[in-house]
Amino acid sequence: AVARPIRRLHPLSVIGVNAIATFLSVLPAKLGLAIRGLVHNRRDGMPLRDVIAWLAAMSALGLAALVPIGAVSRWRLEIDIVWFALALGGVALTHAMGVGLGKLAARGTLKGVLAIMSLGSYRIVQHPAPVAAHAVLRVADLGFLAVRFLIASSVLQMALPLDQAILLGAMFFFFGVLAPAGTLGAREAAVAEIGVALGHDRAAVYTAVLFISAIELATSLVMAGVASFWIRPDRLLRAQRKAATEATAATAG
Repeated sequence: AVARPIRRLHPLSVIGVNAIATFLSVLPAKLGLAIRGLVHNRRDGMPLRDVIAWLAAMSALGLAALVPIGAVSRWRLEIDIVWFALALGGVALTHAMGVGLGKLAARGTLKGVLAIMSLGSYRIVQHPAPVAAHAVLRVADLGFLAVRFLIASSVLQMALPLDQAILLGAMFFFFGVLAPAGTLGAREAAVAEIGVALGHDRAAVYTAVLFISAIELATSLVMAGVASFWIRPDRLLRAQRKAATEATAATAG
């Protein structure tokens, strides 16, 4: 949805690459991000400048959702009408600001500076439709994360109210994005400690968070395996290395 202003990608291709990237997100150095860029560049013919602009737009819009929801969740530690008003209102405000900055970068007085700083993402975020689509899909994603916590608590016979499930789901997303050395471990510890702060038994809440992460890892492994047979990122990596070797040899010659 976000890439649409500059490139129309096949949904199944994006879902397959996303499965591989999600599975690799447990590793350090954001390897999944590199694989995502490589596949769409080599397999889908997306120019490198468009890949960079797209990933920059996704990062900026991710922060536009992450910052207000994460900040309100850390502050309130409960889901009520105030949380919904501030969190959803904050998401709408930050996304609207993104559209405004994109338009300024495209044709405002600070066009040159903002265009460079945005890494080309202004070509995407100046359009309200993909930005609004991102906001809706991101909030829906957080809703499904809350459902994961409700299911896990039900399976483990742990009493978890809906408002706390929403809060823990938001924090699961928050710490997953911020984890610099892979999501596995740091994200789970941070979310579990919030569960302890909410009054849950430490062993029970750690088990629930690890249960959710294990299911996510297993699901992404299966989906990544299926996607790899279709997308063949190993071939793309070999082709990339071969091209780099040939370029080095040509330069040396």
